[in-house]
Amino acid sequence: QHRTCVSGQTCNLDGFVGESLSSSDRIAVMDTCGVAAAVVPGWPRGSTAMALTASGASASWGSLPVSAMGGEYRLCWCGSSAGTCGPAENFHTDIGSLTLQAPYPLANVRTCISGRSCAFDGLEGKGLQVGDSFRLLDTCGVNTAFARLPMAGRAVSVSTSGSSVSWGSREMTTAGGRYRLCWCSAHFQCSIPDEFRLDVGSMDIIGPRPLFQDRTCISGLTCLIEGISGHDLGLDTQFAILDTCGQEGAERLRLPSGGIAQGAALQHGQHGYSVSWGPEAMTASGGEYRLCWCMITTLPQGDNLTVANASSPSNFSLVGNAADEGSCVRLTHFRTDLGSLTVIGPAPLHHRRTCVSGQTCELRGIQGMELTSAGRIQVLDTCGVVPVQSSNSSHAVRPPIKPFFPDGGLFEMGAPRISAAGWFAGSRTGRANATALNFFNTEAISAAGGTYRLCWCPGIESSSNASMAEGNL
Repeated sequence: QHRTCVSGQTCNLDGFVGESLSSSDRIAVMDTCGVAAAVVPGWPRGSTAMALTASGASASWGSLPVSAMGGEYRLCWCGSSAGTCGPAENFHTDIGSLTLQAPYPLANVRTCISGRSCAFDGLEGKGLQVGDSFRLLDTCGVNTAFARLPMAGRAVSVSTSGSSVSWGSREMTTAGGRYRLCWCSAHFQCSIPDEFRLDVGSMDIIGPRPLFQDRTCISGLTCLIEGISGHDLGLDTQFAILDTCGQEGAERLRLPSGGIAQGAALQHGQHGYSVSWGPEAMTASGGEYRLCWCMITTLPQGDNLTVANASSPSNFSLVGNAADEGSCVRLTHFRTDLGSLTVIGPAPLHHRRTCVSGQTCELRGIQGMELTSAGRIQVLDTCGVVPVQSSNSSHAVRPPIKPFFPDGGLFEMGAPRISAAGWFAGSRTGRANATALNFFNTEAISAAGGTYRLCWCPGIESSSNASMAEGNL
């Protein structure tokens, strides 16, 4: 007498035929009838049916779902006339087989990389078919919402045999971590997370964690961020500063190294990763940018991957359609957004002001992100370069600015004037912490007429630090 159930669902059997069956009889699911050690793990109520009908023709394991791995099992019977049917060894009579449809084993381990599309194969099971579904959850059967998972974490396709799973072409940009891989048979709707009750293993997603690791740098200085955390990041990880993760356009942002922190600038310590954009000062305008992540993989054709052992990320098996996908050389490869980078400094970088020689000068309404009283503006011919008078008359240069602009061209900041709305027009995000400031000097200018550079110094009153051009005077 053969029957079929599906793991992750309740199991109810009927139609048994026999002589003098009664409701006191019991049926158990075992690997081998009459063997105590043959009880099937993951079967409700110790594998023994909770109740039979008065005729003994039906059996039920109640409302608890089966969580055993797929396979062929034996249906074992114990008659009420034998006395107690409690011990498994009393179920001697083999009355038929039970096919349990589900993957096996239930200790699968797979790995994908945040920022890439995700697929894997090599699953085995009993009765797997196209239309079976997988979902990433914290706990199988419990509704858990994760940000940035394609199709809310549900696999969109499987092979005819049910052994291959894909989340489609969309990138999986969720936080790194270990998730549960949960299965639901095509015989059921599988429309909500509660229906994905069978835990078939784990899915490691390599990537930053959490996704709100906000940091701050100052325009005009080098940029170093610290304490970046994640799951299995390794030293083959890279970071970039972009307007929008996964999109080109950083070349116009005036960022060091084109916005990409090179691998040599990455260090891992007790409190996470430290990332540097090198010795070059950041000259981007003040505002909010995105910190974006990419992982270098040296295997060819890398986009999707599976791995047999999560503790050995080198065992990647990659399948993809872009030969340089794992190189992190293009800004479009940096798709995982791990937080914001606030750049303190003037914005935009094309302030234009006019002063009159022979008069004092005030620079009103210099706008920027989180400008403070430590900031200065210096007037120079070339930002970061203090001009000097050449001793060789045949190589005369423009007269030094210092004698003709008071205080070496340094403008002190007046009282901050915060815009009424809390931000300045044209900021990158249109959000808070932006200011409009007034800068002034108290002595008359005696410089020759002309166009000079307005150079920003974030708080160190030396000409070498006024290296960031933010407009013209």
